[in-house]
Amino acid sequence: MIVTLEDFLASSIANLKNYSFSQYIDFTAVDEYIGHISSVFDTFITTLLDSVLGFGFGLFKFFMGLIISIYILKDKEVFARGIKKFLYASFSEEQTQYFLELFKDSDKIFSAYIVGKLLDSVIVGILAFLGFNVLGAPYTLLLAMIIGVTNMIPYFGPFIGAVPVTIIILFFDPVMAIWGVVFIFVLQQLDGYVIGPKILGQSMGMSPFWIILAILIGGGLFGLLGMLVGVPVMAILRNVAMKSINHRLDEKNIIVK
Repeated sequence: MIVTLEDFLASSIANLKNYSFSQYIDFTAVDEYIGHISSVFDTFITTLLDSVLGFGFGLFKFFMGLIISIYILKDKEVFARGIKKFLYASFSEEQTQYFLELFKDSDKIFSAYIVGKLLDSVIVGILAFLGFNVLGAPYTLLLAMIIGVTNMIPYFGPFIGAVPVTIIILFFDPVMAIWGVVFIFVLQQLDGYVIGPKILGQSMGMSPFWIILAILIGGGLFGLLGMLVGVPVMAILRNVAMKSINHRLDEKNIIVK
């Protein structure tokens, strides 16, 4: 039989009334206070469970997308051959070559981003594991994995990962949770200004505005997976648009300075 917090407190107050000093206690105020505490606690638990379930479902979709991507990469030669057949059958040779060049550039952009971001996240995950061990945090491997996986999402990833990590540490040591937040912030700054730029460089060729916009649109449409692939997809669309514009300008012999 599960006893709720409200039932436990109500039972304790009922037992307290049997003692002689109970006449000096305002039980009406105590009951109101207990009701308020129970309401706040219930809201907190509900929010926590919703957050954990939402995060878990997001991770599930992320890994499912990752598995599907692996299978697509495994059979990419088959897909590429099918696309070539379709293009040559549907368009002129010049148009087909133009499309194939776009696909080749898109593959380079996407591959460079995913591989670079994976390497970046592995390094951040290892640093997180070492840092949490120094702090003496519980479940260091789990915490490091959360930080590493969410780091795949630019800008917002570290903050998304910091929420479940902080909650986990908070249950064991509130003071350590504060130090955990400080450590995650320092690690995020190190990644943002040193590790990330060294690995990814300027491969995306986009300003922070377009990167953030890509994350918001991708996340709104496809959740965690959309936030991950939103940046390279936006970079690919930008590349397609720029090539199309430059091609049209070349046809008109227009040079824009």
